[in-house]
Amino acid sequence: MATAAKFRVDVAIHDLLMNSNQRPPAPAQAQGLTLPEPVFPQFPGRLTDPGPDSPPERRKWGPKDVYRYSRGWLVPYMRSRVLPGEFHPITAYLFIEYKCNLDCWYCWAYDNKVKGMTEDVARRSIDWLHDNGCRVLALMGGEPLLRPDFVHKVVYYAAKKGFWVYIATNGRLLRPDVADRLGDAGVSVFNFAMDSWDLKPSLPKAFVPAQKNLEHILHKQYVDGYLVFFNINICRNNTEGPKAHRIRPRSSRGHGLPHQRNSDARTGRPLQASLRQPHVHPPGRLA
Repeated sequence: MATAAKFRVDVAIHDLLMNSNQRPPAPAQAQGLTLPEPVFPQFPGRLTDPGPDSPPERRKWGPKDVYRYSRGWLVPYMRSRVLPGEFHPITAYLFIEYKCNLDCWYCWAYDNKVKGMTEDVARRSIDWLHDNGCRVLALMGGEPLLRPDFVHKVVYYAAKKGFWVYIATNGRLLRPDVADRLGDAGVSVFNFAMDSWDLKPSLPKAFVPAQKNLEHILHKQYVDGYLVFFNINICRNNTEGPKAHRIRPRSSRGHGLPHQRNSDARTGRPLQASLRQPHVHPPGRLA
């Protein structure tokens, strides 16, 4: 195996994260704002509903769903086409964490000196984006679920302001209780991003350790109204896992990734997920 580079991914980001004590970035001047405490549960009946044993052939979308997604995607886009000026953001990536719970060989996020986003910055960022017409908010990291109480507040506040909230995660920290809180708060998408099927040296972002968490949200998505995306990188050092489980893209109607040799621990039925990979911008900070 080739020797790992002394720096990971990007020299400038590596220098910022690992040597930030030498030239620390100027933090945003705090204004003392906080995020409201989420009301939980907002929908008590959902907590005891496990969802369907098997996904329906076609996912049903009602008027509330159409309105929710139109408000998040269609309206901001149409506004950006007709209003004067060049700055009309549609999608924003809010990097609430720069640390991660996993140490992948290619990434700098596991051990660095950058603190996570404060409630003050999160609230001002969401308010500023809202005032500028943005309605799609992707919570990124690092691993955005490192502070579940904090991300619960962010999702709750953003959803109340009409944002379509997307969370990218490696899945390890998305325990059922965390997923249920975020679903109740109004999250729109969970995206599981994996590097391998089972644990491999230098590739801890694996499917198997997070499988039970994924199984839970695949059922609960039909209760709480969010979507589940699943991405796995297929490359030379991890092809056997996806081949063995027959992973292949499939047109998604609310589900769409059959793992024919790996079944749901509760029902014995094939595990299914939606396979869609959104465009991801390079990391940046929103002050």
